[in-house]
Amino acid sequence: MRVVWEASSLLPPRTGVGRYAFALMRALLKRGEADAEFHLVWRSMRRSLSDADCAALEGAQLHSGTWPPGPILQEAWHWIGKPRIERLAGLNGADLLHGVAAILPASRARAAVLTVHDLHFMRHPEHAHLLGGKFLRRHLPRAVKRSTRVIVPSEATARDCEALLGVDRGRLAVIPHGGAEEFATPPSDEAWERFEKHSPNLPARFWLTVATIEPRKNLGALLDAIEILRGRESEAANLLLAGGHGWGASRIENRLVALHEEELVHSVGHVDTEWLRCALRRAEGLVMPSLAEGFGLPLLEAMASGCPVLCSDIPVFHEVTGDNALFFDPHRPESIADALHSAFQNRPAQSARAERARAFIAPFTWARAAERTLEVYREALQ
Repeated sequence: MRVVWEASSLLPPRTGVGRYAFALMRALLKRGEADAEFHLVWRSMRRSLSDADCAALEGAQLHSGTWPPGPILQEAWHWIGKPRIERLAGLNGADLLHGVAAILPASRARAAVLTVHDLHFMRHPEHAHLLGGKFLRRHLPRAVKRSTRVIVPSEATARDCEALLGVDRGRLAVIPHGGAEEFATPPSDEAWERFEKHSPNLPARFWLTVATIEPRKNLGALLDAIEILRGRESEAANLLLAGGHGWGASRIENRLVALHEEELVHSVGHVDTEWLRCALRRAEGLVMPSLAEGFGLPLLEAMASGCPVLCSDIPVFHEVTGDNALFFDPHRPESIADALHSAFQNRPAQSARAERARAFIAPFTWARAAERTLEVYREALQ
């Protein structure tokens, strides 16, 4: 079984989709399936995998090259069905193509699997980048029709695929993300040393947010809540923000700078997994004020770490947390501020909730996700 991935999302710096793809491929390779051959193909003229990434993906065949810029290539795949990804990789053919980031290249593979992470750009066009969201709204219906099976990370996304794309339930496979096994393991002493060196001036107690700065992450409302807490002279007004700048970040950049100068918000940009594992064990809790998500991988990672979770009152977060979180109205900064203050003042309740959450998400492993993904591959080929 020769499997080809459109793997551009694996290239650093990785967002949530890239972290999903990287962890899933590592788990697939770890299984050592004798009949499975994996080819990872990416399109970039400037970025590539690091030596450490290549070592972590040992066993997969890696393909890159000087191709047309991404947007041009995607439009060619969409409108004329060329160039085929097998030719770009120098392959004679493929059994199965997997579009792990909702992009399905041109291919003559026998079967195709598409992962749809969320459909926020269809339900909330105002949350989506003008070019990216517009392209996906045009491209995705055709990609779904070309796909033998469609993988989604949650029941919430499955319902959206049925309602917005008309996908028959029989073609959908709900495969939750993993992370419980990795984040349940305490960081090493070396990891703690690097964390302390990278973040020397953190307050003793702080909240952690892990998100790319873009509109649907709703970070503006979270900053409003921090300012409300400052006005109340609450000790809960300290935030550590980990994540890169996405589209629309300029809308809150000045506020981030001002709050950083006041030592209320500490922004550290993109971070690696080891840093995140340490931060989750130091934080009062993970705060996720998103307006829309397909899953919410940071929630899973926090719960596996024993870190309490405070998040938006949206259906997918109830599904992912098993209701073992403190929920707030993401549209009301006062609601976010009240939740932060309440949790800060009541550590025992937070700890009890975190213990229940850790037990709930124990089955959410990348090994299990890889097993289910291979089942979908074989079902698609049949």
